[in-house]
Amino acid sequence: MQVLLIKVTIFFLFFPAFSGLAIRLFEGRDLSYRLLCLGLMLFCMEQCRMAIVDLTDYFLAKTQCNNYRLSFYFNVLWITIALELVGFYYCFFALNLGSIIVLLSQVWFNSFARIKITTKNNQINIIPWGIKKRIGELLGAFLGITLVTLWTINFYPLLMGFFMLSMMVIFMILKYILPWFKTTFGNG
Repeated sequence: MQVLLIKVTIFFLFFPAFSGLAIRLFEGRDLSYRLLCLGLMLFCMEQCRMAIVDLTDYFLAKTQCNNYRLSFYFNVLWITIALELVGFYYCFFALNLGSIIVLLSQVWFNSFARIKITTKNNQINIIPWGIKKRIGELLGAFLGITLVTLWTINFYPLLMGFFMLSMMVIFMILKYILPWFKTTFGNG
């Protein structure tokens, strides 16, 4: 029941932000704006999914073990989700500033979340996962902040919007399509 409540609550928190980005996507702006909106819509869906996964894993871990690192992780997690929501909602008013807030939330999480919680077959594993193991995520967030800043100052905005959308599509392919492809078709 608790897992269902987490899923429904998080969905209803992220859905209006996603809808706001969809409205922005279809309003009469230039192509660079639309590319950035589309990338942010994909990122909003991904962050909604990750909030559900991370919160579910946290509450499962909390019920099965008493680890001192869990309370710190939870504080980092809820602040991250709050920053993401503020950023995604703010995108409706200022796409550039909202997206920078969202990307800063990723810097926050990947800088301070010291553990990774994994669940497999109802087995909870709490793995030390410091900043060195999150360097790829941090680099991606800083690259995104740089691209949005360049988009904001009108430095090749079409190219910056395209790069932001491309980063998100490549991320989704690496995270979802390639593992599915490997498990479906095997290694040979």
